[in-house]
Amino acid sequence: MNRLYSRVKKRNVYKRGFGSLFLTALKKDKKLAAGFAIVLLYVAAALISLVVPVNLSPNMEIRDLPPSWDHPLGTDYAGRDNLSMIIHGAYEVLTVATLTALIVTSVGTIIGLASGYIGGKVDLILMRVADVALTIPSFPLIFVLAWLLKPVASSYIVQAAILSITAWAALSRSIRSVSYTHLRAHETSLHLVCRLLLE
Repeated sequence: MNRLYSRVKKRNVYKRGFGSLFLTALKKDKKLAAGFAIVLLYVAAALISLVVPVNLSPNMEIRDLPPSWDHPLGTDYAGRDNLSMIIHGAYEVLTVATLTALIVTSVGTIIGLASGYIGGKVDLILMRVADVALTIPSFPLIFVLAWLLKPVASSYIVQAAILSITAWAALSRSIRSVSYTHLRAHETSLHLVCRLLLE
């Protein structure tokens, strides 16, 4: 223990901020650096789409063009620049992805904690619901819900809710496992303390 503490003290890990630790992780983990770069590209594209107006009006004279200097990713069947459409859609993609992550994290955390700490019939019912959600094929269900909710599917909240309809289940089971283990360990510690006090 003293050896481990001396290593930590020598490296001054406890004095380093989050930014320094994150930069160190980026230097050591190439996959993390690549993923972070992709996220930055999406964020930059979203900011550009908010500032720079994009012309997405159809132009049949330049439809289905291959990549060129004027159109780096070519054009689609309606003559719209593919790169411009990607930049224009980055804001919507990031918005829906962020809302989906918030919904999945919130629902999964609440259900997992309730299942782990309350236990009993509540745990049984919630975990059976999670098991059912895990067995349902996600993509067909998303397609069906998007078709049924087509009149209101333009809303970001509705899109995020559709995408997270079954995604919370795996997270809830993980959090339930951690909370249940923590609770049992806490009860065991209290039991040992009570036995020591009574002896």
